[in-house]
Amino acid sequence: MTLLHIGDAAGYGAGHIPDAVLIEMSSLLVQRDGTPNELPPIDALERVFRAAGVGTRERIVIYSNDPLPAARAWFTLDYLGQGNRTALLDGGLEKWIAAGYTTTKKPAQPKPGSFEACPVPDTVTLLATMRNVVRLRDDGAPDLVLIDARSQAQFCGNEAGVDVPHGGHIPGAVNIPTPRISMPPARSSRPTHFA
Repeated sequence: MTLLHIGDAAGYGAGHIPDAVLIEMSSLLVQRDGTPNELPPIDALERVFRAAGVGTRERIVIYSNDPLPAARAWFTLDYLGQGNRTALLDGGLEKWIAAGYTTTKKPAQPKPGSFEACPVPDTVTLLATMRNVVRLRDDGAPDLVLIDARSQAQFCGNEAGVDVPHGGHIPGAVNIPTPRISMPPARSSRPTHFA
């Protein structure tokens, strides 16, 4: 099994699961033609995962301090044909620590891995394909739902997101902000007395 900490050097250095190898989130993203957060070329991604000690057969477990980097890493591995052997650590580092497990500041020293990508192009929707999807939806495809996972403020156009010049959404999209599906539901506490 290979355990990957997805984040940045500062977060990793503050404490991580023993034997977890750091993959910098920035190594999983590029800007292409003015569009941020695109996938890097496949050969660059192969180098990243090989350097982290990822081989061709073992289970890959990923986690982060925040659920979004781990989810992005899983998406990247799924695109590279490795989603079926990749798992997200339930609750990430926060749940690991809350359960009383140890962390370390000692960096892992992985041996280079033999990772090879088997890309699954259908994992990524091209802009031209997305335009066709919107057209189908506009023509009345009843089972087609577009989900926008950004914050409600970004969805409504009240604020721009990181690396996004303005807010707003594709007409007809449904807003389900990421925290609603990635964070545990808030627990209500019972009052201990009434005034």
